[in-house]
Amino acid sequence: MWTFSVFICVIIAFKGIYGQFSFGCPLGWEIYNNRCYKFEKDNKLIFEEADSACWVEGATLLQVDDFSEHKFVSDWLMKHDLHDGSVWYTSGAYYDTYVTWGGDSHLDTTGANLWADGKPPEMDISIKFNTIAYVRGGPRMDGYGWEIVSPSINSAYICEMSKIEAQGRRIEDRDFSYGQGNINEKYIERGPVMTEQPVNVAVFGAPPSAFIECKAKGNPNPIYSWTRDQNEAVNSKLNNRYTLSAGRFTIQDPVEQEDAGEYQCIAENKLGKILSNPAKIVFGYLQGFSPVKPENVQANKFEGSRISCLAPAAYPAAAFSWFYRSIAEPIFEENENMFVSSSGYLYFSEVQPTDGRKYFCSVTLIATSEFETAINQPPSRISLGVDLIVTGTEHGYFKPFIYTHTFPSPALRGSNIRLECVAYGSLPLKYSWRREDGRDFEPGTVMDDLNRVLTIKSAELEAEGNYICTVNGRAGVESKIISLTIETKPYFPFDIGNRLADPGQELKWRCKAVARPKATYTWYKNGELIQNIPGVIEVHKNNLIIYSVDSDRDEGMYQCGATNVHGTTFSYGQLKVLSFKPTFERHPLPAEVQIPHGGNFTLPCMVEAAPIPDVVWMKNGGGLPLTPGEVSGHIGMTLDNSIVFNIIEFSDQGLYTCKASNINGEATNSTSVKVIRGISIATAPLDTRVKVNKTAFMFCQASYDSLHFDLTYQWMKNGHVINFTLDTHYIQSKKDGLDGLYISNAQFKHTGRYTCEARTTLHVDRRSADLFVEGPPGAPAGAYVESTSVTANSVRLSWTVSPFMGHGNPVSRYHVEAEMSLYPDQWETIATDIPEYIAMNEAIDFGLREDQRSAVIKNLLPDISYSFRVRAINDFGIGHEASDGSVSIKTPATAPVTVPRNIRGLEEGKVGTLNIVWDPLDISEYSGPEVGYNIYFKKKDDPKDFLHAKVEGANETMYTHLVGLDNYYLEYSVKVGAFNKHGSGPNSTLHDIMSAEGMPVATVLMGDCDNYNGTAFSMSWTPIEDTREVIKGRLKGYRVRYWHLDFPEYVTWRDLYGQHDSTIIIGLEDNTNYWASVQVMNYAGVGPIGEIRLAETFHLPPQQYPRHIEVWPHSRHSVRVKWQGISTTRWDEETLQGYIIRIWKVQEDIRTARDIVLDKDPEAIVDNLQVKTVYVMRVLGYSIGGDGALSPHTYFTVEGGNVPFDPTTTQFCFNHEMCGAVSLKLSVFLISLLQILYIIL
Repeated sequence: MWTFSVFICVIIAFKGIYGQFSFGCPLGWEIYNNRCYKFEKDNKLIFEEADSACWVEGATLLQVDDFSEHKFVSDWLMKHDLHDGSVWYTSGAYYDTYVTWGGDSHLDTTGANLWADGKPPEMDISIKFNTIAYVRGGPRMDGYGWEIVSPSINSAYICEMSKIEAQGRRIEDRDFSYGQGNINEKYIERGPVMTEQPVNVAVFGAPPSAFIECKAKGNPNPIYSWTRDQNEAVNSKLNNRYTLSAGRFTIQDPVEQEDAGEYQCIAENKLGKILSNPAKIVFGYLQGFSPVKPENVQANKFEGSRISCLAPAAYPAAAFSWFYRSIAEPIFEENENMFVSSSGYLYFSEVQPTDGRKYFCSVTLIATSEFETAINQPPSRISLGVDLIVTGTEHGYFKPFIYTHTFPSPALRGSNIRLECVAYGSLPLKYSWRREDGRDFEPGTVMDDLNRVLTIKSAELEAEGNYICTVNGRAGVESKIISLTIETKPYFPFDIGNRLADPGQELKWRCKAVARPKATYTWYKNGELIQNIPGVIEVHKNNLIIYSVDSDRDEGMYQCGATNVHGTTFSYGQLKVLSFKPTFERHPLPAEVQIPHGGNFTLPCMVEAAPIPDVVWMKNGGGLPLTPGEVSGHIGMTLDNSIVFNIIEFSDQGLYTCKASNINGEATNSTSVKVIRGISIATAPLDTRVKVNKTAFMFCQASYDSLHFDLTYQWMKNGHVINFTLDTHYIQSKKDGLDGLYISNAQFKHTGRYTCEARTTLHVDRRSADLFVEGPPGAPAGAYVESTSVTANSVRLSWTVSPFMGHGNPVSRYHVEAEMSLYPDQWETIATDIPEYIAMNEAIDFGLREDQRSAVIKNLLPDISYSFRVRAINDFGIGHEASDGSVSIKTPATAPVTVPRNIRGLEEGKVGTLNIVWDPLDISEYSGPEVGYNIYFKKKDDPKDFLHAKVEGANETMYTHLVGLDNYYLEYSVKVGAFNKHGSGPNSTLHDIMSAEGMPVATVLMGDCDNYNGTAFSMSWTPIEDTREVIKGRLKGYRVRYWHLDFPEYVTWRDLYGQHDSTIIIGLEDNTNYWASVQVMNYAGVGPIGEIRLAETFHLPPQQYPRHIEVWPHSRHSVRVKWQGISTTRWDEETLQGYIIRIWKVQEDIRTARDIVLDKDPEAIVDNLQVKTVYVMRVLGYSIGGDGALSPHTYFTVEGGNVPFDPTTTQFCFNHEMCGAVSLKLSVFLISLLQILYIIL
């Protein structure tokens, strides 16, 4: 948008333009040394899109020609980007120590002092990327400097063009309503433009029809036709199977020999003709598998292997699946051991003995993302079976060995890109992914199939880069980098646009697409390829130049085609030649304009004319001596014909007239200018500091003429208007009676430069101040390990700090965190409280930049891949964010440095053995390959040297040594250490353990066995002395054995642990005889069977339960209970001895019950009860046979006796509406009455 375009709004709203402007440059551009610069960070783009964005505006990405231009750019960024710290693309590229600029391939070798790091990048960096961008530099830079960046990251960018080139933009910004007056736009005639491009179609099988379609708009509506292979018209006259309806071309019963080819749609109206993007109709095919049986695949047991599909040729693409034995047994995703790759391979991570069988590969024809399909039934083929022969023996665990695949190849923008990572290795295997540069995955990225597949859906170029797949297995961790390079069919981020030109004008039409590989360009007019006519019309790569525009010769529809190996894409524009006298019909000046005294104001002259008119300004009928582009005086004139007032005086009042003339005539437009008192901000915002999560207030109170104007305030942050709806942290309100802005719960993102604009319909005054949100530090940057510093247990880590990282408070210390590749995303703090001054001095001593810090990180483990990150600390606390992780480094392997832990014995081991047990080293503690353990042992206090044994295998946990049957349960001194391929590590401290126990030989002396009840008997014995000699170890307990007198073959036993002399055996049959005995136990086993005793159980306890239980209040804390008694008349019951009342609170359970033991009288008083409490009661009879059957639950209170319970609702019936029984009503009445009496008493 141009400055004069904004003037349109000014006139309509009767406003003016005021303040600082880059006169001669488009609105939003900065001027320096007769050149215009656009700093764009709101719409961040990848490099090629940024290049195109500049190109279509007649500009190029920034080219830095000298240090003064660099200083201008750096100063602007320091002022406007300091809080954001963006990356800003330029046209520069770095090759082999040279800097070259895209604008004119100018070679610059003087840039060494302009780099953000204070020096040019190392050679190996330029191999990966070579795009130069501006970034915030270190202290030596005193501003922004250059850095090599990836071109595939959305970033800010800087455009540059000359002032002369900028003036041409006024014509390019004309639209079809230009010079048309107030005509309704729908009546303006326009040439055709494609709104929907045809797409490639793949025909599978024999579908009844296939179609290809385009859509276009224009006025009048366009008509359509189609061509094939560039020159053959296709329609129903050519073949009666062809029909055309609007833009849809349909083929009935498509046939490859007649219908395959490249098609283009033509849209045409009276203003011109255009061609669509070419689109192909192809016929897919899938050939058959070879009839020769494939060779068997040999695989070693517990090693990795793969089977090739040996797939037949297919076009456009094929999908693979595998099954074994029959099609009903497919190999699904999420199979830990098997993986079906889009390459057709079937992978086995660790071949199991059961995997030896016949496998079949199934191939189905599919289309790639660039095709739509016309399909009947996609063909598929099944291979002959492949036998997997499993042989060999197990060789222990082995590290992952990774295979990777990328589909499609090449990877294309807009397609679903599939990255596969599958490993051979000992199961289980865990997969994880990350981007090497630390960026997040692009939106639409998903991981599935046990994280072996990473899919980027509808991938954009920003997804390009290195992806690291890490596989964590039993025997180690491996990583592999997949370098993803994305290609793209040409596309236009910005169209070439329409051109409404003056007669005789030299027209330069620019065209630039994003394409990988790079595109070649062609230009067409009305569907015909443009041929160069020197001096008239010429095509220079992607530029079209018409040296003197002629309406009869040149008007029409133009299109620029960009082509690479992936296809052709067109961008469209119409050329229309205008010639008419000046007019102010659409943008007249208002009758009166009020301008502020003491302020600045711009009065536009929004004239439309072709050719561009000559414009002069008059005041009160007399000409003003103004020169376009001269705006430094009291009154000036811009290049787009606006008059500029600087420091307005009352004498500037008068009638101002803009007069415009060209070869077709002239026109004038006048307005009366009135000077009035302006507006002033009396209480301006001040620089403010606030702690994070606290609230800040910035004042902005203006004085103005309240009789004639209304006042509004508008706030901006870093030049952008604050949206109070989207960010509720901002609140416009008052404090101490003055207007201003609250920033509630301030976050670090709110740090920035705030501008308050006080506005009336005429005036604006603005003031700015900085808000600094203070708190814990932000993240350091650029953490990396000096490769020459890496030892087995330490590294030198360096990182970069910035002046603003402390968030208003100096950084005082640092924490360093580490991530092992063995355990992705598990960060542990390994160095704490590194003082800032020490880290700074270390960096100075090491020769680093002033903005860098360094420290030696110790206590690392050998043979481990580490990534490090740094977290800063200040007086507000530890930073919430850490730096990005460093590039992973691996410490050298050494002998183990860690001692095995938890060394102990296994006393219950085999008799005559010494069993030494330990916890194995964690995989991170191996320090190298071929891990095992050194075992040292001897009898305690034995003067002889230790015996030594070696146990191979990192996961081993026990060593057993034969010490003889006589050496049972003796104390031994042991120590354990680890070894690996590089030697032995330190041994543990001495641990005292016991050898295995001997089998006990003591016999237990039995006591009596007595009846206990109808289902149990009791027994006793003489305890065994717990000594080594008697027990041959430690007493573990006793084993009680018993069996039915009539069934001696069915022996039951139960173990009692610890020292005992009696027990009760339960769960037996009533009135039955049993034999019983006892054996002693230690941790080696059970002793001999001793004496046996005969035992007997009583008859059954009472089998009936008391009935008709009633409860009445008796006193304040007691109730009277009565029930119907029972009798024990059955022959298998013992005689009744009495009753037991069992009660508990309803909110508790029966385990807390209180038993009241009674004689045979079926009535009792129960006391010690609480008031206002519901109790549960059950009554039972008892005899020497035990406790009898329990009565049903009875609920009662001390106040009212029985409380009915509704089992259908599990609720107590405290009112008659819930339980309608008369007895319930009476109970409720009694409860209520008792409660009243209780209160009275």
